[in-house]
Amino acid sequence: MKLSALLDESQLNGLDFEVTGVSSDSRLTKTGELFIALKPLNGSSNLPYIKEAIEKGACAILKGLDEDLKDLDSSLLNKVKIIAVENPRFVRSRIAGKLYPGVPESLVAVTGTNGKSSVASFCRQIWTQLKHTACFMGTTGLDCPENLKELLPEVKQTSVDAFVLHQALSDMHRHGVTHVSMEASSHGLDQYRMDGIRFKSAGFTNIERDHLDYHQTMERYFSAKKRLFSDLIAPNGVAVLNADVKEFKPLQELCRHHDVRYMSYGWQGQELRLLKIKPHANGQTIDLEAFGKTHQINLPLIAEFQAMNALCATGLVVGAGDSIEDVLPCLEKLKTVSGRMQKAGETPKKGIVYIDYAQNIDGMRTALKTIRPYTKRNLTVIFGCGGGRDLSRREGMGIAAREGADRVIITDDNPRYEDPQLIRTSLLKGCPDAIEIPNRSEAIRHALSTLEEGDICLIAGKGHEREEIVGDQRIPYNDFEEAQKILLAIGGTCS
Repeated sequence: MKLSALLDESQLNGLDFEVTGVSSDSRLTKTGELFIALKPLNGSSNLPYIKEAIEKGACAILKGLDEDLKDLDSSLLNKVKIIAVENPRFVRSRIAGKLYPGVPESLVAVTGTNGKSSVASFCRQIWTQLKHTACFMGTTGLDCPENLKELLPEVKQTSVDAFVLHQALSDMHRHGVTHVSMEASSHGLDQYRMDGIRFKSAGFTNIERDHLDYHQTMERYFSAKKRLFSDLIAPNGVAVLNADVKEFKPLQELCRHHDVRYMSYGWQGQELRLLKIKPHANGQTIDLEAFGKTHQINLPLIAEFQAMNALCATGLVVGAGDSIEDVLPCLEKLKTVSGRMQKAGETPKKGIVYIDYAQNIDGMRTALKTIRPYTKRNLTVIFGCGGGRDLSRREGMGIAAREGADRVIITDDNPRYEDPQLIRTSLLKGCPDAIEIPNRSEAIRHALSTLEEGDICLIAGKGHEREEIVGDQRIPYNDFEEAQKILLAIGGTCS
């Protein structure tokens, strides 16, 4: 293919020649390929990777304007053409879109600290009920029609690599998928992985302290998420904004500045306003004003935040083209996402066990607050904190657990390369009276064996995850499966 098929004329500076492919991994670069030199996120030099790519046979190097190649041997540089651009990550995503053309007609995305997986999954569930061929991509993987599972690529990250994303969307389009919902993580947005895609609607749930090991400040964290609304929404697209959070007004102003239409949802929402929530054994009944008309919905999901997630999904689906009259009845058939306030079962004495992904301060606080109305006696929470992640949230999670639960059990959760005892000690600073049981399975068994009728146990932090990461080891493990195994062993029942 010609280089001009991949890059704009302004980026080529008169250059144009045949390339055999595109690579951004120097180890896999082949003869005749264009190598895209992405500066490492840790700030180190990428000259070793450029050198390796040239030695492997790259014919051209695409690099940043600010990257100096003077330390590379001139004999190497003479073998390649150099193309300098302002933002190689952005350009790489645009190239991916040209290599893998064709996308489903309706694309929506949601960003926020919490709720992304549920919102995106609910969109797919609603579309499926409305007879659209739909997929959902996100943290829990790729959810698609059964007949397409062997035909579409495996997706495991919240926001996948640009090439993986564009190839997946192109494959979906080729196999007849018309609607796709996806999560837009702050990492993916900050690294321009989703550029080259335009979304018919884009949603915002909330933002809380998280990922500061990467973003460093809340301002930079929020700025990354704002890109979804300033840069990636389609002309005539619709932003769906949570009216109950302090970020609503700045996002509202951002949308106005970029001439982006928006709708709001929540207790203070305009287009989708919550009027009343009444919890019951199998979910909640919500009174809702939708575009000026009042409706009552029997939502088969527990927790207020799930009602908010359902409203966000409603806005996204309506923003992408379906009518509110068609969408609202679909809410009564929604199912929870794996590991998101998912009921595992009941103990012999009728204590109830739930699994949730709550893994930051707000997630913990919200999960415990919203499950409290369903708790007739005591609420237990079991949780830990991942190693090698934002250290500043640990004590706060302990405080949130102490304030929201009657009993707290601290255990391990993906310690990675950290000493798990030090992680637990940090959590205990926020809840010094907690029970400490390092082994997660033993912690769950202890909690479940002591539940009485009216008690609820929330196993938090891992949600859908299917492994425990300890050093270099990835040990197969899943909270839902482990809880059900223990429930059966002690004579309980599984959901």
